[in-house]
Amino acid sequence: MSWFPFYQGISCAAFAGAKAAARVSPGWAAGFDERSGQGSYLTAKPVDLWLHGASVGEVGGLVSVVKRLRHELPEARFHVSTTSLTGRAEAKKLEPNNSPTLLPFDALGAVSPVLKRLRPKLLAIAETEIWPALYKSCARQGVKVLIFNGRISDLSYPRYRLLTPFLKEVFADVDSILVQSKLDRDRYAVLGADLSRIHVAGSTKYDKTDIPAKDKTCAFAAEIGIDLDAPCLVAGSVRPGEDAQLLEAYLRLRLDYPALQLVMAPRHPEKFEAAAQLLSEYNLEFNRRSAGTVRHRTPIVLLDSMGELTIAYSLATIAYVGGTLVPIGGHNPLEPAAYGIPVIVGPHTENVRDAVSQLAAASAHLEVSDAESLYAEVKKLLENPQLVAEIGSASRQVWEENVGATDAVVAEIARVIGASESCDAPELKRGIR
Repeated sequence: MSWFPFYQGISCAAFAGAKAAARVSPGWAAGFDERSGQGSYLTAKPVDLWLHGASVGEVGGLVSVVKRLRHELPEARFHVSTTSLTGRAEAKKLEPNNSPTLLPFDALGAVSPVLKRLRPKLLAIAETEIWPALYKSCARQGVKVLIFNGRISDLSYPRYRLLTPFLKEVFADVDSILVQSKLDRDRYAVLGADLSRIHVAGSTKYDKTDIPAKDKTCAFAAEIGIDLDAPCLVAGSVRPGEDAQLLEAYLRLRLDYPALQLVMAPRHPEKFEAAAQLLSEYNLEFNRRSAGTVRHRTPIVLLDSMGELTIAYSLATIAYVGGTLVPIGGHNPLEPAAYGIPVIVGPHTENVRDAVSQLAAASAHLEVSDAESLYAEVKKLLENPQLVAEIGSASRQVWEENVGATDAVVAEIARVIGASESCDAPELKRGIR
């Protein structure tokens, strides 16, 4: 028995409800023409490859892939889509001359016409995006489907197991799955994916870090008011609930180290104002990146901008990776590790378990549980520059050992769209394991 007709009935009903909501709600109306398979899709030209990343984080996983594709397959035509408006804005930076779109609603009536216009040879989706109608349409129209950076989180896995009969049918329409770890491979297999189609390749997010030249780092520091001769704690992808803990620790640290600077980057743009309000409630003087080049230096910078966290990490003496002091599951700890600095995380690292395990095995990170332990660990590092250097060197080594997933992804893309002969296959394939 096929489960797809039941899903299609539900998705069509939801699509109809979304249409009704879009007529009366500005929030629903934003971008709804594209979500319904209309808008800029109506003038879309055929492509070789359709790349999709849900939001800002997933689009980050496309950066190294797009760069390599432009080098290895310069003639290839491709289209980029996202699920969120912020993701679309970030995707625009990848290809300034192209227009990324919002992914159509997952109903056959929305996705099938788009596929007929784009006519891609391959749909490549970053991370675990399960779109049954889209995948079914691809199978019917002869479009191959690749999932890369695949991951099944601890939170999602128990729920997904309840849907195994349905997911087995969905994954039958997926041609290749490149996952981040062996655990992810095993979980995909349990959920019904064909084991022969699953390969461990790591995450392309670890390949996206381009170490900026010194002059670029210095220019950015001057723009946001950071003194490169003073210690700096950069807290990236900070979530509500851990921002207050971060500030509590920082205020105590400032008593011992008055020159200590803090760059705090909230994870989502919609939380920028709340973060600014919190800093004001603590009576802290700070500059906002969104205000442009600073006129006077302050000890705290609120990085309320998109796409600048990577270069912000280059200013850090120590980095804290957010989403880990609250039960979110964590964000990419190897992004700051690329700069050879100590990386601090909280206990909630389920989403980045493999990377954190490697850092732990190499004594390349520190784990904290609250504001008190965060204060203690940062203080310990500030008191011991040699320890900072040792942990930083180890973290850099772990990052170097994890780069290469882009090779596997680009090799698979090249194979499917029929351009393998134009690529250096041995080099491209070294990422699969």
